[in-house]
Amino acid sequence: MLELQKSVGFVHVVLSFIFSIYFLWAPARFDLYYLVYFFLLSISWSLMRNECAISYLFKYIGDSEYKMGDTADVEDYNAVLGPTAGTLFLNYVLFMYVFNLVFIAVRFKGWRNQLAVVVATVSYGLYISMLRLAKKEQKDILQIGNLVINSILLGYFLYK
Repeated sequence: MLELQKSVGFVHVVLSFIFSIYFLWAPARFDLYYLVYFFLLSISWSLMRNECAISYLFKYIGDSEYKMGDTADVEDYNAVLGPTAGTLFLNYVLFMYVFNLVFIAVRFKGWRNQLAVVVATVSYGLYISMLRLAKKEQKDILQIGNLVINSILLGYFLYK
């Protein structure tokens, strides 16, 4: 069971790293796919009580009594990289989402598309900042706000 748990953690670290360097490997024609991925990820965080599905799977494999959202820690990063490197990697990944969104906004065509990406970037920045600082009631409001904003933006980019 421990090997399966570590494997899930390793996959999470690798996928997070690949998406974090999106700006290095992806041509502009992939920007829409990245945005759809980002919006779906943000929506899933809201629906899964501020937890990534892969992190939840990692925690559940380790403890079948684990309840989603009990901790927002990304324990699989820590298990693979160690506590200090895991925390640094998490902060790096969270920052790189902002960086990649700004990168996409700069090379996107059309002011409406750029504005939508800027709204997503600001919304994401507020969401991540407030999750670390806010109280339970405020987090619930942030989850709903994040869900609504990202759902609207996902619809905009899928159906434009």
